[in-house]
Amino acid sequence: MIKVIFLVFLFLLLPLREERPPLLQVNDFPLIIEVVSKREDRVKGLSGREYLPKGEAMLFVFEEEGRHSIWMKDMYFSIDIIWISKEGEVIYIKEEVSPETFPEAFSPKEKAKYVLETNAGFVKKVNLKVGDKIEINF
Repeated sequence: MIKVIFLVFLFLLLPLREERPPLLQVNDFPLIIEVVSKREDRVKGLSGREYLPKGEAMLFVFEEEGRHSIWMKDMYFSIDIIWISKEGEVIYIKEEVSPETFPEAFSPKEKAKYVLETNAGFVKKVNLKVGDKIEINF
């Protein structure tokens, strides 16, 4: 009986495993990412948010590769938009996209599987270029 009580007590003292948000390395710069893969979440994206915290980004995951368009509907801040192939290669970058560009939509000439939205200036900060690789493994 004492062993059972001790084990229960020990279990209660152990910290619960925290779920950590996914991390993405972009040119050795870690980003905490919010992954959006449901259609309704991708449509909303960052719309309506006041800001994107420093060091965070949103990763759109599509079922299939395509020329996925991004627009600035209901956005309140500028972003960098990065299109990524299924192999993890950066295929197109649109920097410093402001809310004032709405209703214009931006899309790559090649097919992409992922789109990464970051705070404006991120691409310059990490010296990201078309052709760079981003490992997406989740």
